[in-house]
Amino acid sequence: MQIGEMAQRTSLSADTIRFYEKRRLLPPAGRSSGGFRRYTEKDVERLRFIRQMQALGFRLREIRELIELRGHKVEACESVKGLLQAKLADVRAKRRDLCRLEAQLEMDLRRCSQELKHRRRHAPCPCPVLQEGRKPMKIEILYVPGCPNYLPAVEQVRRALAAEAVEGEVQPVAVNTLAEAKALLFPGSPTIRINGRDVEASTTIVPGLACRLYANQSGVPAEQILRSAISAARQKE
Repeated sequence: MQIGEMAQRTSLSADTIRFYEKRRLLPPAGRSSGGFRRYTEKDVERLRFIRQMQALGFRLREIRELIELRGHKVEACESVKGLLQAKLADVRAKRRDLCRLEAQLEMDLRRCSQELKHRRRHAPCPCPVLQEGRKPMKIEILYVPGCPNYLPAVEQVRRALAAEAVEGEVQPVAVNTLAEAKALLFPGSPTIRINGRDVEASTTIVPGLACRLYANQSGVPAEQILRSAISAARQKE
């Protein structure tokens, strides 16, 4: 068959078929007495195989290697397995990158939405996505090792950060002795400070290693308290 018929049967253009020939994915075509390229059913089957491998994400170099291995179907199994494992690892790495990109885009979208909402009642701030060199908010969670409210406090902080669409570095700070508690003005476990300020400041601080009770009568501050503290810290940046 001539190149036009093969292009029709494989849904490829004549230029693409010639390109595959140049890249040695197809064997050199025979010629008719008139000098036209002549192709066989094996060429049609190979082109379909090439398209199938491309759909799976294989590069032309890898496809050429697979084509060469097809001539040694029994002995080639180990080599094919290695190629597939490498491609699977590549796909998984790309998926992780896409997940990170998706998370960043979602974060930026929330930040835009929060800024637009903030502008309804306050003076506008610079677009949070376009600000350069902005450092993540510093969030310290001071706690006594073994405190049952420490992990719930961490989760509450992360929820508040996500709700406010703010990036923050959550840094745990273990307080082991009364001397450390006094040096840190630590009123109880857990204590949450955003950019150095307590999320629920008190006029009187009695340093100690006891559990802390917040205004909501819980060992973990309410999410709204955290969100308000995050928003206030954001306005001061």
